[in-house]
Amino acid sequence: MRRFFPFLLILVLASSCARPIDRFNIRRGVNIAHWLSQSNVRGERRAAYFVNMWQSFETASQLAIPEGDPNIILSFHYYQPMLLTHYQASWMDLKDYRGPVHYPGEVVTSSEMADRPDTDRALSSSWTDQVYDKERFAREFGMAAQVAKDHGIPVYCGEYGCLSVESNDEARYSWLSDMNEVFDSMGIARAVWCYREGPGGFGILSGSSIEPDRRMLDCLIR
Repeated sequence: MRRFFPFLLILVLASSCARPIDRFNIRRGVNIAHWLSQSNVRGERRAAYFVNMWQSFETASQLAIPEGDPNIILSFHYYQPMLLTHYQASWMDLKDYRGPVHYPGEVVTSSEMADRPDTDRALSSSWTDQVYDKERFAREFGMAAQVAKDHGIPVYCGEYGCLSVESNDEARYSWLSDMNEVFDSMGIARAVWCYREGPGGFGILSGSSIEPDRRMLDCLIR
């Protein structure tokens, strides 16, 4: 393996949702200790420490990160506002939402929701009158970035993306463009979700098509 890879990347608890946080830190420590002791791979090792609760940036400060280890990478995911990025996602309660959604600015307003069905009001409540823009991204990414800086380790956004819904195309491309601008300004490495997915998914390629979403690529490759 050393012939092909200069180091081994160990992924520790990639999508954990542990409560309380002490259980998460203990489980993560056991996992990494096992990998480091049992691996027969020679050479350098890197460990990607994923923050808790689906890798939410908000839980980064709760991580128990070993001090003085330069081989650790702090990873988080970002999909906010979910009302936009997972608009009518078939595997979520949001599949039943039929109201508007906007980016940048207020995701949805109280006045827009006033005459909407109860279902729409309930599903949109977490984002009603909430403002999302580059400034908010910088603040929220900064919660993970500051933890990484305090420990002298890199920070990495291992997933971000937005469902392709034709009615929300302009908001989606604006979101992707702004996300990447903020990542660049903060020096955060990242991986978009994803390369290929079925029609109406997150992918650069849709279904069996070999033609990429060029506007999406323009947002990603600056």
